[in-house]
Amino acid sequence: MKTHLTRIICVTFMLLISIQMSGQVKSFSLGTTQTLLQQLKQPAAKVIQHQQVSGVQLQVSPSSTLFAKINVRKPEGSDSEQLIGEIAGVPQSSVYIRIAGKTLNGNIVFRQTKKAYKYYSDSNGNAYVKEVDINEVLCIDYVPGPDGAGNSTIKGTRAAIDPNLLKLESFPGANGCILLDFDGQYVSGTPWNNGNPINAQPSVLTDPQIQEAWELIAEDYKPFHVNVTTNETVFNTYAKNRRIRCIFTPTNTAAPGAGGVAYLESFSWNDDTPCWVFNSGVKGAGDAGTHEAGHTLGLNHDGRTSPSEAYYAGHGNWAPIMGVSYYKPVGQWSKGEYANANNKENDLAIITSALYGLGYRTDDYGNTTSTASPLTISGTGTVNTTGLIERTGDIDAFSFSTAGGNVTININPAPRHPDLDVLATLYNSSGTVVTTANPADLAATITTNLAAGNYVLTITGTGAGNPSTDGYSNYGSLGPYTITGTIPRGNGNQSPVVSITAPTTGSSYTAPANIAIQATASDPDGTIASVEFLNGSTSLSTVSVAPYNFNWNNVPVGSYTLTAVATDDKGAKTTSAPVTVTVTTTGGNQSPTVSITSPANNATFTAPATVTIQADAADPDGSVYSVQFFYGSSSLGTAYTAPYSVTWNNAPAGDYTLTAKATDNQGAITTSSPVAIKVTSGGGTCAGVAAYQTYPKIYYKGDRAVYNNTLYECLVDGIYNVTPGTAWWWWNSLGPCSGSTVANASKALADSHQDKLFVYPNPVTGAELLLQVSGEHGEQLLIEVRDIKGNQAILRQTQVITDKGATQNIRIDVSKVPAGTWLISTTNQRTGKVRTTKIIRL
Repeated sequence: MKTHLTRIICVTFMLLISIQMSGQVKSFSLGTTQTLLQQLKQPAAKVIQHQQVSGVQLQVSPSSTLFAKINVRKPEGSDSEQLIGEIAGVPQSSVYIRIAGKTLNGNIVFRQTKKAYKYYSDSNGNAYVKEVDINEVLCIDYVPGPDGAGNSTIKGTRAAIDPNLLKLESFPGANGCILLDFDGQYVSGTPWNNGNPINAQPSVLTDPQIQEAWELIAEDYKPFHVNVTTNETVFNTYAKNRRIRCIFTPTNTAAPGAGGVAYLESFSWNDDTPCWVFNSGVKGAGDAGTHEAGHTLGLNHDGRTSPSEAYYAGHGNWAPIMGVSYYKPVGQWSKGEYANANNKENDLAIITSALYGLGYRTDDYGNTTSTASPLTISGTGTVNTTGLIERTGDIDAFSFSTAGGNVTININPAPRHPDLDVLATLYNSSGTVVTTANPADLAATITTNLAAGNYVLTITGTGAGNPSTDGYSNYGSLGPYTITGTIPRGNGNQSPVVSITAPTTGSSYTAPANIAIQATASDPDGTIASVEFLNGSTSLSTVSVAPYNFNWNNVPVGSYTLTAVATDDKGAKTTSAPVTVTVTTTGGNQSPTVSITSPANNATFTAPATVTIQADAADPDGSVYSVQFFYGSSSLGTAYTAPYSVTWNNAPAGDYTLTAKATDNQGAITTSSPVAIKVTSGGGTCAGVAAYQTYPKIYYKGDRAVYNNTLYECLVDGIYNVTPGTAWWWWNSLGPCSGSTVANASKALADSHQDKLFVYPNPVTGAELLLQVSGEHGEQLLIEVRDIKGNQAILRQTQVITDKGATQNIRIDVSKVPAGTWLISTTNQRTGKVRTTKIIRL
């Protein structure tokens, strides 16, 4: 017994050593994204609990293949598609895979066993899948808030939301958008609920709670170039990969029992997958909204290794946003500076990474005493200025002069749920520190008696206590502030008075905008020497004589803070109250430009040809999202990064018109001028035989195709997306293309299959299918829909040909045909001729 136990211990120890030495699970290569796409288009079936289920096979390791039932399939072009479903027979599992050209993302999730796989691709379009911690894919088990979480049985019974609360915006014209959706939403065709619908009820928050929750979330995202809004119309102006919808609802179908849930990185998925908040109450809903939106921007959970916990609830008065911050007044972005942190990722760097296209807001004031901006002070000495600490360590500097006396300067962060802890420092004209203010609370006040002269006030974010045990550093101490107070102006030279009269604050323009700025200025005891117009801390123009006007032309999309600084004849300066304006693309987004640079017009190739198509594309007021290439109406592929190009392999003989379609970051589309090319027959055995084509082309027994300069013959009926050379039981190689012995025969075979049945659209998403048929006047066609094995028809109707020899379109009601793959056929009742093809019903 002792020897046996020793062996067990030894084996266990060696197994642990083996696991430690092996490190993380290796990625499993799936070939290229396009190879994977073709594999996912292959139908499969499996008997699950005595029922045959259709779906796809998903290989996730050299020894493991999963069978997925696909509930939603969204073709997005010949090289792009989404699949949403579940692992058949496994409760609480989900599957989401999206391929867009060379880009792959997606996941497989097993909630019961907390296991997950992540799909991804590299820059060359190579596809991989890897087993990962479920928390790297999905926010699971996020605890409910202090006021509890929702319940899927709760129905929204609150009164209608105040319409003004559905128009809130934190940063109009920002690079990205977070929509806080409080009024209910019908969600379908997303990874949630395996693609099945969720009818989310309106939030149970009251109107004042909605206002405060928006303020809390907007405060957390204030440093970034993102608009936190409740306006659906504004949300819809953003490209899908630059926005996320966060739904506040008691309907917790997506994650029963949780405070909220989100898929990591889903902000960039280029679809409409939302995140969810089920909590009630301002703190519960607000903190969860920031937390879940943070997941969509790639952030993981902040927990601890000792004690082992997924969510850290903080210490002192502080907690990390990506932990649980419900019970602390200060919730900040974190980089794991507290003791035993299990996650030391840099939240700020991830949110502002290029993947999401947000970045930080532009610094609004100079950072040194030499670049200080004039402090806004009225003629009576009242201070009124606003600012924003956007980055860790950012310093905002303000200059002012005083005739001497008691000075009071108050610097306050946001009035509710602030993230900024203020440190204020006052310098004299020689750069010596006069005094600092860094009290125990977040605000700061300087009260002192100053001699007449010039001074500089600096403001920055600071920390408190020990970040490891009871406090926090200045890392996440970011956000807006206001400066108020009084500074004596004295009985000597009186400062000038200045105000901007146009535009008014809140004005909106369409890019490229022309903004006429007008100001009035006067001096009670002298004259005005100049009026300088500024955007933030950037000078736009200086005017020396009245009228004090400036036309700011060709202003791009963005949000701008305008001020006017008047200087009198004795050098005293006064800064006007700020005026905020926005420039948007609404109604004025400029379309991208695109042109094909290669091949040249009328270029000639020899079949089967390899044609590389290249294009130049640009966007005058944004960025190019994608360039899709076509011959005629058929897509050849999509490029998402410059240089924009695709390669058309095995192009068959024929005359073709090539175009490129560019889409910008706001969804505007431009199509290039056409380029004509000719592909001539190369002669030999492959003359007259078309190159192999992917779906929707379907091959039948006897069909021939050229692939990799080899002639193949199809051995079975009704196959598609099966590449010749990869499945010998479906394709037979007839040898390399050479000679001319089978040219006529292959052409005859190709001609014999021209009379196939054509249907549109395919896949079918609506209730109607269009069949293209031809025949003699008076002939009857029997139209049938059967399962993929050709069993008993589930739909049958007859149609009489009304025109002799003409191609006619017949509309078929397929609303009762279930989702799946089906055979549709037409049988000519006089000739017996049968035409058949496959349709996919989504």
